[in-house]
Amino acid sequence: MRCVIMSTLIGVALLTSACSSHRVTNPEHSATEQLLMSRAIDRAVDEIQLPDVASKRVFLDPGGLQGDFASYAAASLREKILHSDGRIAASRDSADLIIEARSGASSIDSFETLIGLPSYEIPIPLAGTLSSPEAALYKRGERRGIAKLALASYGAESGQFVSATGPKFGFAQKREWTLLFFISWKNENLIPEGVAPSRHSVAVPN
Repeated sequence: MRCVIMSTLIGVALLTSACSSHRVTNPEHSATEQLLMSRAIDRAVDEIQLPDVASKRVFLDPGGLQGDFASYAAASLREKILHSDGRIAASRDSADLIIEARSGASSIDSFETLIGLPSYEIPIPLAGTLSSPEAALYKRGERRGIAKLALASYGAESGQFVSATGPKFGFAQKREWTLLFFISWKNENLIPEGVAPSRHSVAVPN
């Protein structure tokens, strides 16, 4: 009986090992997560209407920007100021205009629907556990980056209100479907048209 159980476990291991995968991401966020958030921030920044900054020295206060992508949002806003013919002031004292930036959301939501069998852990005696492959009759997964940004500006010397943008939103998503175990397709707006990841391996120098 013991031999039968061991043979069965080994057979399961051989069948599932070819279908299993192992994901390793060295940074805190995967490349897809970084693209989701940076793309959502780009879209929110595009929606923002700056006050008149032409030829003015502008100090951007990023204290209200929160989350792991706060520095990216701040850099994107500074670029928008420059494109609007504004000048970046190094300090409040040297500025004509103060713009305070704040974020109300900067994160990723995930959704998944599965009809079939999820992956689960199979205990293997003396060898730990093995992850079984997922068997999806139908599966739909979505990851959505959401950014909410707003600006308020006032005179550097007077402290008088100049303008406020109100909240502006940006969204980015990646959707993936699987049908009958093997048929899969996806839809995303992370990478512009004409830009495609290389299909060739990268040569590693000796």
